[in-house]
Amino acid sequence: VLAFKPAVMNTTLTNETSSKSEHQNLQDQVWFSVIRYMLFGAAFIISICGNTLCAYIISSRIRMKSVTNLFILNLAIGDLIYTFSIPFDLTIIENDQKWMFHPYFCNILSPIQTMSMSSSLLTLTILSLTRYWAIIHPLKKQIEETTAKFIIVFIWVLSALTVLPQGLYQTVNDEGICGEEWESPQERKVYTAILFGVQYVIPLTIMIIAYGRIGVELSKPSPGENTLIQEERGKEAKKVVSMLITVTATFAICTLPTSVMWLWLDFGNAENSFPDFWNVLNILYFFDFINLAAHPFIYVYFSKNFRSEMKATFKRKRHQTGQNGTISHLAKHTFTATNV
Repeated sequence: VLAFKPAVMNTTLTNETSSKSEHQNLQDQVWFSVIRYMLFGAAFIISICGNTLCAYIISSRIRMKSVTNLFILNLAIGDLIYTFSIPFDLTIIENDQKWMFHPYFCNILSPIQTMSMSSSLLTLTILSLTRYWAIIHPLKKQIEETTAKFIIVFIWVLSALTVLPQGLYQTVNDEGICGEEWESPQERKVYTAILFGVQYVIPLTIMIIAYGRIGVELSKPSPGENTLIQEERGKEAKKVVSMLITVTATFAICTLPTSVMWLWLDFGNAENSFPDFWNVLNILYFFDFINLAAHPFIYVYFSKNFRSEMKATFKRKRHQTGQNGTISHLAKHTFTATNV
């Protein structure tokens, strides 16, 4: 339906796309497949390692326990869920869009991808609103951890509901292609428009307004407050806001190209007017995966706590490895001496 639906086609459009095979020269080139595997593989490894490390640090370190980091943890989980779909996407693309898995999995893969991306954008929206409330209304009651957990559950429930129609209409057609088979093109267009509004336009509009208001507030001096304290609080708030704005901008920029392509497919005459539509779309998927891999780097760059905790984690792992090696070495010598 949108950018959040990789490697699948609308089966209602399958007959129209039969001519696309004439324009798949790029997809059939060995060098292109090698480059694609290298880039997608790098994004996969970086995203898995980076987001897993972020999730581990936030969930295991007491000093990282905060409402903001709880939402960032949810963001990392959503990124990991989407990342695990990369191998399936590559398999489908390399197999000329033919479905190679169990038919029931057709109803699951694409909706899960859409749901995880939707949850990420909704999480970013909530983060912008929590920052807005904390900075604009610092003396009022702030969101607590329990409330944040309920919000996270709500985010996933809402994300699941938005992709429910997609899952219901997913099917493997007679040509072996997994896609959406709607009763009419109009239904597909309505769902695409709703999804684009709920998952992209509305959240980004809210975030632009929230961060714009935050920027205005942070530029104002706080009357009656010690200058040094004011500067320190201002710097800390600006770092957090800058990090969240960067994550949001990365998400919006990286997912926009594929969103536009899917809108063009559903509302325009993309395939007939642009024969290389599917070639370009498959290339643009890489930007979706760049978004997943970029988030951990953004956290580390902007957050001193993330950097210090990451260093501490690596030091502990090295120390544990060294201890295990020493114990194994001593045990080996003890065993040898006993047998002598």
